[in-house]
Amino acid sequence: MCRAGFSARQWAVVMAVVRKTYGYGKKSDEIGLTQLEQMTGIAKTHVGKTVRELCAAGVLRRDTGVHGYRLGVNKRYGQWQLAALSGVTKMVTGVTESVTPNTVTKTVTPVTESVTTSGVTKSVTGGDQNSHGGDQIGHSDQIGFLGVTDLVTTKGYKTKERKHSRTILSDGTCDQAVPARQSGGADEPSPEFMTAWSAYPKREGGNPRKAAWTAWKARVRAGDATAQELVEATRGYAKFCDTGNKTGTQFVLMASTFYGPGEHWREWLPSTSDTAANAPGGVKPWYAVVGFSNQWEAENAGCTEGNRWMWENRQRVRTEQDWPAWKASQAAARGASE
Repeated sequence: MCRAGFSARQWAVVMAVVRKTYGYGKKSDEIGLTQLEQMTGIAKTHVGKTVRELCAAGVLRRDTGVHGYRLGVNKRYGQWQLAALSGVTKMVTGVTESVTPNTVTKTVTPVTESVTTSGVTKSVTGGDQNSHGGDQIGHSDQIGFLGVTDLVTTKGYKTKERKHSRTILSDGTCDQAVPARQSGGADEPSPEFMTAWSAYPKREGGNPRKAAWTAWKARVRAGDATAQELVEATRGYAKFCDTGNKTGTQFVLMASTFYGPGEHWREWLPSTSDTAANAPGGVKPWYAVVGFSNQWEAENAGCTEGNRWMWENRQRVRTEQDWPAWKASQAAARGASE
C-alpha cells in the first residue's frame, strides 16, 4: 500500500476507511461522506470524487448496506489498477536564455526613445550583446507609449515582467520609475468575522481563513444567519472544544465546514445548543436518545442516524450481528406498551 503512489487525498481517504473498518475489527462498514470529511479535513465534494477514483481503481470496494453504501479495502492487491491513479504531466515553457556550464548568454532588445520638444525631435537607438557570468543578473528596459516594461532575468534563470509608470522628460531623461499599483483585496473580512475568527478553536491541519470567510458571507447573504449569531455560535463551539480537550486536534471542524451549508454552527447557538436534546414535551433527536448533546458530537464519535441502534449512553455496545435480536426486542417492547 505504501508503494501504491496515492495522492494526499487518496491516502487520507484510504487511511480513514482502514480506521473505520479494521480499526474496529471489520472488513467493511457503512461510512458516509460527512464522516470522511470530518476525519480527513477534506471538503465533501473532493471526498466523493476521491472515493469514486479509488473504487474505479479497485482499491476500495463499495457494496449496498442496510442504510447506505458500505466501504472496505480490497485486500486482493493484484486487482488494483494503479495506473488509473498515477501519471501527471507537467509542461514547462518560457525559456528565454541559453545556459552553458560556465556562462549565460543574453540578448538585449534594442531600445528606441522618441522625444519631441518645441518642434525638435530626438531619436536614440541602441542595443548591445552582453555575456555575463553564471551568477549575474541581466536587465533591459523597453520604452513605449504605455510606460516601461522591465524584463528581469533572475539568478534562477526565470524571466519576470515588471511594469512601471515612467515619464520621458523634455531633456531626454525620465523621472523615477514607480511600480504600477497592484489590485488590492477589496473583499476584506468584516469586523464580526474577525471577532469570530480570533475565537475559533485552533485545529491540527489546515484551516484556511479565505474559505471560512467565503462560507460566512454565503450564510449571511442567504439570510441563514446574522453575523452576530455566527459569532455567538463560534464562542459556544470554542467552549465545547476547550471543555472536551479537542482544541488543537484533528477533531476540530474546519471553519469553512462549520460555517458551510451543513449548518453545523446552528447546533451551537445559545438558544438551541443547551436545550435541543431536552426540549420539554418534544421528541428527542436521534443523537440525544443515545446520550450525545448534538449531532456533530455523535458523528465525530462514529454514531450516525443509521447505526444509532448500536449505541447506548455514548458507547457502542452492539455489532451488526446483533441487528435481528435488537429489532425483535424493540418490536416486543412496542407490543408490551400497547
